[in-house]
Amino acid sequence: MKVENLLNKKFNQLTIIKFIETRGKSRHAYWLCRCSCGNEKILRVGHLKSGQVKSCGCLSRKKASVRFIKYANSKAHKGEGNPQWKGDEAKVSAIHNWLARHFTKEKCSKCDSVKTLDWALKTGKKYSHNKNNFLVLCRSCHFIYDYKSGIR
Repeated sequence: MKVENLLNKKFNQLTIIKFIETRGKSRHAYWLCRCSCGNEKILRVGHLKSGQVKSCGCLSRKKASVRFIKYANSKAHKGEGNPQWKGDEAKVSAIHNWLARHFTKEKCSKCDSVKTLDWALKTGKKYSHNKNNFLVLCRSCHFIYDYKSGIR
């Protein structure tokens, strides 16, 4: 069976640059193709002609990225719109991670040290997504604060 010459033909984002081989019982022709992004991929000619394959995969990655950015920036993804939102019922570690992402710790509020700073829950306050319920303390001040408040 003679293979149709498709050299330099363009299918969507892919340009055929070299014949590779025919494979299998049905003798499908495989070609080396270069995508518009510069990547090369070996593909079956039937997949190119049918439009089943349009790129090396860069188009689907780009579309997925756009969908993710659109979703990540939407109100449905943030706060109470997020299906994993637990509000003030979140675990202590989750609230500490949230504080670390949204606020900076510059120095200890007791001794002005800048070594290894932590978020300490103020006495009488509950764990919540409220920065005012926490103090920024160095490890030694945090230990003393917890000891005096009866936590340890």
